[in-house]
Amino acid sequence: MPLASGYMLSRYFYLCSSNAKLSHVKLTKEQVQHVAKLARLGLSEAEIAKFQTQLSGILDYVEQLNEVNTDNVAPTAQVTGLTNVMREDKVLHSDKQGSLADPAALVACSPLPIEKNQIKVKNVF
Repeated sequence: MPLASGYMLSRYFYLCSSNAKLSHVKLTKEQVQHVAKLARLGLSEAEIAKFQTQLSGILDYVEQLNEVNTDNVAPTAQVTGLTNVMREDKVLHSDKQGSLADPAALVACSPLPIEKNQIKVKNVF
């Protein structure tokens, strides 16, 4: 079952619950069905019971993580220090050596029939 991040789930159930504490949350059958509906999943009664326990456990764990003091920790999106290597886009013309292939040569190598300088294919629909 694909799930949103633990943080998003905890916030969702935080807003839906009558009290602000999520410790030892036992999700209701209706809450699990609602999440399944949002994810467009059809669940059997056995799956609902299974996910009720599993999602409750996830939310309990997220609540433990929420207790960690992160006041002096900078937000982090990536920890490896890698950056994208970018290059300047250059337009290559087919008349220069070592550049793009000639469009006529590409069309000519097709085993399919050619009509008006285009490759004719079977109808898709």
